[in-house]
Amino acid sequence: MTVASAQECLTVSVPSGLAAAPGGQTVVPIELSDVVDLIAVTDLRLIYDAGVLSIPEGDESRVATGALLAGFALGVNVDSPGEVRISAAGIGAGVNGAGTAFEIAFDVVGSGGQCTDLNLSGGIFENSTGGAICVEARIDGGFCVAGMNQPPTLGEYAPIAVKRGELGMAVPSTPPADPDDGVASVEVSPTVLPGGGSVAVNAADGVVTVAPSATAALGPHSLTVTATDTIGASVARELTATVLSGVPGDEDNDGAVSQAEMDAAVAAYRQLGPIPPTADTGPPVGVDLKELTAVLLQFRGL
Repeated sequence: MTVASAQECLTVSVPSGLAAAPGGQTVVPIELSDVVDLIAVTDLRLIYDAGVLSIPEGDESRVATGALLAGFALGVNVDSPGEVRISAAGIGAGVNGAGTAFEIAFDVVGSGGQCTDLNLSGGIFENSTGGAICVEARIDGGFCVAGMNQPPTLGEYAPIAVKRGELGMAVPSTPPADPDDGVASVEVSPTVLPGGGSVAVNAADGVVTVAPSATAALGPHSLTVTATDTIGASVARELTATVLSGVPGDEDNDGAVSQAEMDAAVAAYRQLGPIPPTADTGPPVGVDLKELTAVLLQFRGL
């Protein structure tokens, strides 16, 4: 870092702690602060390790002006690996304030754990009268290639059955987690059941809530829960949610009680005790008279 003492001097800097995954791209900003009446920048250089970051030779489109210098004409030289040279000029009034002056898009060619300094050098800054603007400080930055990303984890889901008009929950054996970058999102698909009803997932614990409507299609439905990390790696788990009619005695889950189902319910009742139960003995042990009555009423359409 070079420091000079003067009035109305600006600071040029590159952030430290920049990181990205191997094989991708990263954007390095060059920032200015304490800017007063800036109209031109000449031959500002960024030095880096070409074994970690790279720009295709001659690809000047990798360098752009940032918000602070929007509208400035840009001159770029990226012919030498390991060095970017930038000049820019505005028209009319000079620029004041602070912000991103330039953005440089690099390919990440290094391996996980490799780092490079991002060193600033040179640069002549001029105001709208043609006078020089002094540089108070040049603050260098740094970039490291992130280690090999590990995908997030999410436990398995056991199948669930939910009656129409009720709520069902499926809990994963382990909640969503990520060993390195953090979980960015947890989503379930579909979010609407055929025939009506909703499906939602809690991103914190991975619990899926299934709420079939009164008209939801009966039978099994396949759901997919996907957890994605900040790098874009993901894990998907399948969940089967079966919608039940809720009709007493509807063993085949078709929404109605057939003659065969009614006969089976009555036969099961007879095997457990006498019909009808006497006032002295009450209903046979293990028989749910309320359930049997509901079956019979359902069959008769009452």
